Amino acid sequence: MRTGLLIGLLALAGCGRGAEPRQDPANSTAIDAITAEAETREAAEHAGHPRLAGVDLHEVHAFGADPRWQADVREGDLLWYDASMGKDASGRRGPLAAPVLRDGEAIYTVGKGKDAVAVLTLTPGACSQSGDDTPLRAELRLGALVRRGCAGSPWKMRDGWD
Repeated sequence: MRTGLLIGLLALAGCGRGAEPRQDPANSTAIDAITAEAETREAAEHAGHPRLAGVDLHEVHAFGADPRWQADVREGDLLWYDASMGKDASGRRGPLAAPVLRDGEAIYTVGKGKDAVAVLTLTPGACSQSGDDTPLRAELRLGALVRRGCAGSPWKMRDGWD
């Protein structure tokens, strides 16, 4: 009787906490296939885009402090904001062509020549501002106004650099 009770208690001890859930090999394979497909799709989507310091120049987030400003390259547009612009600080948007790559820099321009409304220049080099470390330095020119700061991939800033 005591032996039966001891065996029953040991059997119960093996159940519940600490027991590893059984992995369904078919489910694990399906998850791996979905993950691989998503990674392949993302790589193909960004395959033709130029890169600078490992940053896909199709999507860039640039920012600075004192005064606070930011510029985002996204979907063929440059969207910028500068806190010193007072009531106009809500942001401006302008269409972009592909960045000009010259002397190790990437240069985005909204407008042409003397009519350029905004120019964002990215240069490789470690940059740190407001607690974010990025692989690019940024300069945003809005007419005579010049702002300097940092830049990188938006998703890397969210997820962290390697």
